[in-house]
Amino acid sequence: MPAVQYSEPANAGGLSYEPGSDERKLLKAALAEMESTVTEIPSIINGKRIRTGHKGKQVNPWDRYGAPLAEYHQVDPKTIKAKAIPGALEARKHWANMSFKDRCAIYKKAAKLVESPKYQWKLMAASMIGQGKTCGQAEGDCIAEVIDTLNFHVYFCAQLYDLQPPKQLDSSSSRLDYRPLEGFVLAISPFNFTALGAHIAFTPALLGNVILWKPSPMAVLSNYLLYQIMEEAGVPTGVIQFLPVEDPTRVVEPAIASPHFAGLHYTGSSAVLRAPCTQIGTKTKIYKTFPRIVGESGGKNFHLIHDSCKDDVERLASEAVCSAYKQTGQSTALLTLELVPKTIWEQGDPKRLSCEKRLR
Repeated sequence: MPAVQYSEPANAGGLSYEPGSDERKLLKAALAEMESTVTEIPSIINGKRIRTGHKGKQVNPWDRYGAPLAEYHQVDPKTIKAKAIPGALEARKHWANMSFKDRCAIYKKAAKLVESPKYQWKLMAASMIGQGKTCGQAEGDCIAEVIDTLNFHVYFCAQLYDLQPPKQLDSSSSRLDYRPLEGFVLAISPFNFTALGAHIAFTPALLGNVILWKPSPMAVLSNYLLYQIMEEAGVPTGVIQFLPVEDPTRVVEPAIASPHFAGLHYTGSSAVLRAPCTQIGTKTKIYKTFPRIVGESGGKNFHLIHDSCKDDVERLASEAVCSAYKQTGQSTALLTLELVPKTIWEQGDPKRLSCEKRLR
């Protein structure tokens, strides 16, 4: 059980970025610096920066043929098998036995570092340029949501540890002990939200697990900054192995082939998720424990319009466009289906409706 109680945190606030504001000036300076620089990113195994010379590129999505935003060094499957996996398992011996309170202190410190001048503007710039976000979208993603991820997961995981069986008769010796998984977790995070890198890789680690983290090639720079934050906050070397690769099989195949593979934490496309799930199912005999799989993939989101909204059609149209195309269409919660009553639909342009009827 946690040695201390954690009060429910407040949601992180945001800045306005109004013309002439200090935050706008600082952000513009960070954007200009990042756009003029190609950041070199190593793989990181057991705390050591590895520069293989076999580089992948994170391009600027609106200037795909210009200079890349970052270049990252990729390790091969042999290195994953020989160094990353054994190093993570060695780090587990200390990390899994560290008190929950001490792990929480690291995460609380990391939350403070996210909004520090050293990291805030770099995270904003990396998310805006690399992942195609406005300043408001980036503020909500790579700053506020990362802070909330770190703070709220401390709060909720503490509640998890507090879940204990009821006392039996007069005995107080009945106690449930929560242990991390017996092995390592493979964390695969997507490109569309920086905060998902923090959630996918860092949340299992809070509970004492060790992580092989494969970030998306389209979010390597912002995710590398998150790794640096956790490193500075005090996460021991080897707990999170940072493994950026262009071809996911370079990490996925040696990880899933290891008998110490204990879990998959994934967010991304359904097509990509099917492959590791199939491989895991065919290899269950080799694993020391049954792997846990947590996977979030594609879905459909809809607006259901009520007939009472018929006097506000312009707003309905505006909200539909905003929901479908904000975040440059990257969010899994964006509108993909509009369910509109016939009485409202027929308020539209008669020429367009006539054309649609002919097409049907």
